[in-house]
Amino acid sequence: MNTELIIQFVQAINTQNFTEMAELLTADHTFCYAEKDAVNGIPNSIAAWKVLFEECPDYKFDIENQVHHSNTIGVFGIASGTIKNLNSNLVNSLWSASVAWKIITENEKIKFCQVYTNTKNKSELSDYVSSNANNYVVNGFGGVFFKSKNPKALTAWYDTHLGTAFGSNTYHTFKWRERENPTKIGSTAFSIFTAKSTYFAPSKKPFMFNFRVQNLDAFLDKLIADGVKVDTKRDYTEYGNFGWIYDLEENKIEIWEAVDEVLEAYDSK
Repeated sequence: MNTELIIQFVQAINTQNFTEMAELLTADHTFCYAEKDAVNGIPNSIAAWKVLFEECPDYKFDIENQVHHSNTIGVFGIASGTIKNLNSNLVNSLWSASVAWKIITENEKIKFCQVYTNTKNKSELSDYVSSNANNYVVNGFGGVFFKSKNPKALTAWYDTHLGTAFGSNTYHTFKWRERENPTKIGSTAFSIFTAKSTYFAPSKKPFMFNFRVQNLDAFLDKLIADGVKVDTKRDYTEYGNFGWIYDLEENKIEIWEAVDEVLEAYDSK
């Protein structure tokens, strides 16, 4: 369905059918062309396209490929047209360029459209779009939390027999380095809560997992659009941003956008 939506949207643009374009956009649509500031809402987005057509009356985009990741689509192709010169003594300039669009859809309409232009390297355009795909997947295991009748005794047991370093704390942090970037430090928490803790509520399970994401708000907003049960609460702290979701069996899952620079600062002391 998204493939047909993209084709319909491009056809509306190429024919300058602004009425049809407007019908394909969500009410809170965001549009950004190249390095210009983003505009919000259907009227402002259509106005921005009209400005583009004033500068390039025969603007056209030919699709070469589409890459889909859930409701995020990378659209690659060639844009071309004739740039009008304000000085009548100059010849109008014909141009064409490799272009990539990042499209985000919602309820079979287009919620977001970002146009990237690069005349040097198509692979760079692909990087722009593919890098944003990480906003919508978990990219690491942030930690495991569980309840205990006697956390102090249990943490001492782990320290004595498994060599952890809980000490007087109820958590132990495993630090590691990223495979793609060994200079960057990450962490996974192993944390023990009291049996009476309400941190896992409303889940009645004695455990909770934590997953790392790249962009908490984008990730949770996508899950909401997908119909996943998402807690309305979100916490933003110096250690990162936190949100909570529930799986099909009502297991509470913590979602963490880490601020690894904080960990790196402590590690360097």
